[in-house]
Amino acid sequence: MNDRIKALIEECEAAARREGWVGDWEPVAADLEYVVEELGYKPTRDEWLALPGVGWIGGEHCAD
Repeated sequence: MNDRIKALIEECEAAARREGWVGDWEPVAADLEYVVEELGYKPTRDEWLALPGVGWIGGEHCAD
C-alpha cells in the first residue's frame, strides 16, 4: 500500500472530523481530487481499494 496515499486520505478524514463529521467516513470526490493533486499522479484502482474505508473509486481518479 502506498503510505503517501494513506496519509493524504487520513488528512481528508481528519479535516472532515474537525468540521463535525461523526460516524463512518468515506472519501468523496473532492478528497480523491486532493490526493491526486498532492501526489501529482493518479493512483491505480488497486492502490485506492487497498486503503481502509475506500469502498469505491471513480474512473477519473484512477490511472487504469
